[in-house]
Amino acid sequence: MAERDYEVGYGKPPVSTRFQKGHKGHKAVGPKKPKSLSAQLDAILAEKMNVNENGKALRMAKEDVFLRQLVNRALAGERQATSAMLKFLIERQQRPGPEGTRATDDFLVSELMRMITPDDGGQNDDPA
Repeated sequence: MAERDYEVGYGKPPVSTRFQKGHKGHKAVGPKKPKSLSAQLDAILAEKMNVNENGKALRMAKEDVFLRQLVNRALAGERQATSAMLKFLIERQQRPGPEGTRATDDFLVSELMRMITPDDGGQNDDPA
C-alpha cells in the first residue's frame, strides 16, 4: 500500500476515490425540472431593462414596457392594438376583483396570440 499523508476513516475517503467525475455530492438532489413555458415567460417579462421616456432614463420590467407600448400604439390609432386593448378593457370590467385577474391575464395572452398568428393567411377581417 502507498504511504498516506493523512488517516483514512469516517469522513476521510482515500484520495483516489474522493471526487469522481459525473457524480453529484448531494445524492438527494435530482436533475433540475424543466421550467414550464409560463414560468419562462414570467421570468423574461420580470427582467428589467433601460428605457428612455420623455428624456428620462428609467429602469422598468419588460412586462411594463410591453403594456405601455401596446397602449401607446392603440392611442396612435393602430387597428390591432386598439382592438386588443378594447377587448382587454371590456373583459377586465366584466371580471371584478382579484379573482378575475388570472382570467383577464389569460384573455390578454390569448388575444395577443390570436393577433400574431394569422389564421386566414394574413388577410384582415376588413375587406376594405
